[in-house]
Amino acid sequence: MPDAKVLNSYYLSKDIIPTLDKAFASINTDYVVYCGVEFGDRCFFRPQELASIALDFVTSQQRYYVDLWHPLECFSNIPAQNFPTIKCYGLKEDVLAVTQQVSKYLDLHMPVIHMPINNNLYIGQASHPKASKGNALKRLVDELNLSSLPVIAAGDYNNDESMLTIADIKIVMDSAPENLKEKASIIAPPSEQLGIIEGLTKAIKDFT
Repeated sequence: MPDAKVLNSYYLSKDIIPTLDKAFASINTDYVVYCGVEFGDRCFFRPQELASIALDFVTSQQRYYVDLWHPLECFSNIPAQNFPTIKCYGLKEDVLAVTQQVSKYLDLHMPVIHMPINNNLYIGQASHPKASKGNALKRLVDELNLSSLPVIAAGDYNNDESMLTIADIKIVMDSAPENLKEKASIIAPPSEQLGIIEGLTKAIKDFT
């Protein structure tokens, strides 16, 4: 296996939890705290605060991954002082409302993403404003001195937008939202049709 090297990590402080709670006070659901690889990829949630669609998803995950999903009465009991992200699950319109509400209180990177396992389920995933795929790609290009070479990136949802903006060759799946397809150098078939193979083949042939 190749060596792993952490180039950057941007985490959220546990100190923001009271502010998050204030942002969620007028919303009929709650969020999940993901504590990262340092804490075994564990997620913590308050079942009594979650909307039914979010609780159904979280409890289904808990059944399959007992060691990873932990119910709590209060987030003050979370073992981590810093964590990479919080997640909010729900219907699209509800998650969009959450992101708007959170933005009134905190400067976070919070794209809304469709959960492919459920047609009605969306996730708002909030992280440090510098913890985006675009910043990660830019740092990787700088670290590996790749600025003289064409950079290819592929994506299919809004959390990929910052990465596609950085890339020279932008592969976007046909199932992606229209705002993402407008940025595309190449539109490839959806992921479930292994469209990434067709997209990469075309990118290498036409642009490199």
